[in-house]
Amino acid sequence: MRHYRCNTCQQTWDLEESTVQAHGAGLTCPACRSPLAEVSVVQAKAAAGADGNAELEGTFLDWLGERFLGAPKVEDPWASGARFVFWCLVAWVSIPFFRLPLRLLDDYHFWINRVNLIFHEAGHMIFGVFGNELLMFLGGGLGQLLMPLMIGAAFFFKNRDCYAAGLGLWWAGQSLVDTSIYINDARALDLTLIGGHSGREVDGHDWNNILTILDCLDQDIYIARTVLLTGRIIMFGGLLWMLVVIARGVTLSVTARKG
Repeated sequence: MRHYRCNTCQQTWDLEESTVQAHGAGLTCPACRSPLAEVSVVQAKAAAGADGNAELEGTFLDWLGERFLGAPKVEDPWASGARFVFWCLVAWVSIPFFRLPLRLLDDYHFWINRVNLIFHEAGHMIFGVFGNELLMFLGGGLGQLLMPLMIGAAFFFKNRDCYAAGLGLWWAGQSLVDTSIYINDARALDLTLIGGHSGREVDGHDWNNILTILDCLDQDIYIARTVLLTGRIIMFGGLLWMLVVIARGVTLSVTARKG
């Protein structure tokens, strides 16, 4: 069901998807024959004068649904199926990040960590221009965290693609999990870095320097576990968001066919 409003007679109309597709751009008001403009559920209910606590609650829930799950629309079954298959792939890739303890995560060379590395190094260069040593060291972690957040925000606010925004949220969580590995190694300096040497063989690494500057190097393990837990929660939230978007689209498609 899609919602339209006539700017001439101010009436609102709920039209079936089949009706909209049949008329195309020539869709007109049944009352005055003026062109119709599509509106959101909230705008349609407001124009229709919805009142009462139940109506207000329904309007708010509809607004939440449109805001965080996208505008209601009937999707092609193949598109929904492709989205679900991709979601299954992302969920499968996520299993080690949820299952493995922190000390074993670095033993798995996840391809996505190589992608994170690109934005990690770029972050050092970007934040390094400010001339602050701490900010320069933090720039790597900030770079690989901000990139997926910015991509997800672009899909959410500009494209209104909540499925892709959920994927961006998942990626941000995975980036935090990746970061926790290096925080956990701040004192031990056992991890092999880009040049093939361990942190002990060179002048430490980012998180050794960061925690030393902040005078909390002895808290590295606790900080790492907190970041790991936060990353896993965000990853789960992203997966759940994507799945709910898929389920909503399938539900709307089934309802439209039954109607």
